[in-house]
Amino acid sequence: MSATIVTVTPDQLEAERARILSRLEITAEEIARRAQEYTLTAEQAEKWGRLRQIAFLLGDR
Repeated sequence: MSATIVTVTPDQLEAERARILSRLEITAEEIARRAQEYTLTAEQAEKWGRLRQIAFLLGDR
């Protein structure tokens, strides 16, 4: 069985990040602060995981 490889561009990842933050009505800084303080809602925690994946793929720290 072969693995499926999904290719995305940096622009697509940036757009996804913007959509997530817009949908949550929160800034990247605010969600990071709440994550550090363990005060995320369940939805925010789920999206925080995806935002961290996007940051990794973009080479962000």
